[in-house]
Amino acid sequence: MNIGIVGLGLIGGSLGRAIKNKTDNKVYAFDTDKDAILKGRLLGAMDDELTEEKIRELDMLFFAVYPRTLEKIAENYVKRLKNGAIVIDICGNKRKPVETFKNLNAKYPMLHFSGGHCMAGREFSGISHSTVNLFDGASMILTPITSDLAVLTKIKTFFLDLGFKQTVFTTPEEQDKIIAYTSQLAHLVSSSYI
Repeated sequence: MNIGIVGLGLIGGSLGRAIKNKTDNKVYAFDTDKDAILKGRLLGAMDDELTEEKIRELDMLFFAVYPRTLEKIAENYVKRLKNGAIVIDICGNKRKPVETFKNLNAKYPMLHFSGGHCMAGREFSGISHSTVNLFDGASMILTPITSDLAVLTKIKTFFLDLGFKQTVFTTPEEQDKIIAYTSQLAHLVSSSYI
């Protein structure tokens, strides 16, 4: 497959590195920070830069950006994708990204959209801190817009091939609730303690 990644931070960079090290897929990436692109090449997180021509060849596209950024840029990429392409965001929360994807799904019904949240991370950010094995044994929470069973199976298999222990399908509201209790509450308590 040809896979695109928009955003080469810790998660996007680790995703690219895992794809390149654990599968035979091609990775094309874009980041507004040209240093991130250079590091992506040096760390083996990508085959080449994601250009307009490459967007048309993608089978799967990941957005590893903030939800506000996703809202602004998603359609610019999505409108160029070929029929049947899979689009997944890996932003932290899901309500806004899924809302963005539902609107895009109405305009581009020939594409398959899903929200996603990798339950993995580090205390550092940026592609310089990305790792090949960041997702090993982690959970992937998916909030699909598509209901095509073959596509959902393909997505699940893809993440398991990258080293995820499991994929969990849920709603955006339930996902945000899970994250609020398991992640954000822990940050709030530790910050209060300090």
